Amino acid sequence: MEKTIVIVGAAVHTVAGPVIEPGVVVIAGGRIREVGPEGRVSIPDDAERIEARGMQLTPGLIDAHAHIGVFNEAQGEDNWDGNEMTDPVTPHLRVIDALNPHAVAFPDVLACGVTTVCTLPGSANLIGGTGAAIRTCGRTVDEMVRRYPVGMKMALGFNPKSVYREQKKTPATRMANAAVLRQALRKARNYAEKKAHHQDKVRAMRRKPAEEREPLPPFEVDFKQEALLPVLDGELLARCHAHRADDILTALRVADEFNLQLSLEHCTEGYKVAPELAAAGVTCVLGPHYIEMRYKAELLGLNLANAAVLHQAGVEICIQTDASWGVQWLTNNAAVCVAHDLPGEVALRAITLNPARLLGLEKELGSIEPGKTADLVLFAGDPLDIRSRVVQVWLEGEARK
Repeated sequence: MEKTIVIVGAAVHTVAGPVIEPGVVVIAGGRIREVGPEGRVSIPDDAERIEARGMQLTPGLIDAHAHIGVFNEAQGEDNWDGNEMTDPVTPHLRVIDALNPHAVAFPDVLACGVTTVCTLPGSANLIGGTGAAIRTCGRTVDEMVRRYPVGMKMALGFNPKSVYREQKKTPATRMANAAVLRQALRKARNYAEKKAHHQDKVRAMRRKPAEEREPLPPFEVDFKQEALLPVLDGELLARCHAHRADDILTALRVADEFNLQLSLEHCTEGYKVAPELAAAGVTCVLGPHYIEMRYKAELLGLNLANAAVLHQAGVEICIQTDASWGVQWLTNNAAVCVAHDLPGEVALRAITLNPARLLGLEKELGSIEPGKTADLVLFAGDPLDIRSRVVQVWLEGEARK
């Protein structure tokens, strides 16, 4: 018999619609069964009743860009597995092969209401590999994965050129960053054409009578090129790290040349090119805003009003921590944006429904609606107030704190 839980009296931030206060949320079988104003939702007699008057309920929080479980806290560089700094083009790498489900950061992150994280390879390489959307608890990697892959990590700017300049390899300049990225994409497109030609030959041979068929040499599979095919087909998002406005525009040019579906990660100087970003229709995954803000030269143009400017221009935004163990400060990153003119409801959407959409999980997560997975967070206070305490977290309808 499935357990039914009813949360009564909280201000319910549905995110997809208005705040319901006081509201009632009914959970059964790990899903949200009903949502509505108190007095209009029937409460089953056998339900576990959670009195939440004076509190605020949100969907489980989602960090759209982090490195948790890949660069591990308190374990030293021997357990930092997010950057393969031996080749600037490594699309065949999969973050799930480096993910440590027992990283000590996960309990802290879950206790702060972050129930889903997109964990990605780092930005040392122009093409770094594929990321995964994961639950923030689980015994094994397979238990944690909610969706894989959720994007191909790419990077422009200082990081890749500095890594390979030190090795006296290409790329060592921003020009080379763009050139090597284009070359990799063109090589993958050539590979796709050769693969299609080989498949045509195989089909033609199979149509011949058996006695006329001749053996064909097998097509040599290249894992690097195979990993890029869904990116070129527009089926897998290119998630490109770019801070400076010039790097942002380079990413837009390359995406246009190869017809890529693109998101811009960090997008620190996005406010300088807001009209171009709005016209391109890309999602910008902004941050971090809370720690290590101007630690390198390309971050000198950081502007804490960036999120507000981009939102005003019509750009869809997510807010990220870019963290391994600081994912627990996701709401604080959003709060900084609110302090610099981003509307509170937009900031909350930027850590719930918008990242769910970016990760292809919007039918399951990101808002409090009937039928969705019951990932919920109960706050004693405004969710975007640094003083507010998380009272309870539900992951798929199960209380976790």
